[in-house]
Amino acid sequence: MRTMLLDAATGAPVTPAGNPLDHWREHPDSFIWVDLDGADPVAERTLMTDVFDLHRLAVDDALRDRHPPKVEFFDDIMFLLLRGLTAATNSIEFGTIQLALFAGPRFFLTRHNLPSPSTDWLWERVEGEP
Repeated sequence: MRTMLLDAATGAPVTPAGNPLDHWREHPDSFIWVDLDGADPVAERTLMTDVFDLHRLAVDDALRDRHPPKVEFFDDIMFLLLRGLTAATNSIEFGTIQLALFAGPRFFLTRHNLPSPSTDWLWERVEGEP
């Protein structure tokens, strides 16, 4: 799991003194991106349901290795499930992974069970160009 806390005014990444999730909870004007890598599905489920209060069925879908792509809305949270590419390639052969995205007013959460080049690319862009 990796986290990126963003300044609400500028969108620039900030480094809090302590745990980024604790800072996010204590500062209602903050925004956080949490990227889950599938290493600990039990801890990921707890984080998604207890910290972010995500719908249980959407969390179930996000934790599965395979599920048809879909978009769902839960009040002010959007859930997008899609297939991402597993790696950069110069050939026509490639693999896919399930990529789950949750977007809320104060957070963005991504979850994949294999490395996600597109998520890594976006992470680097946000760090370098808020």
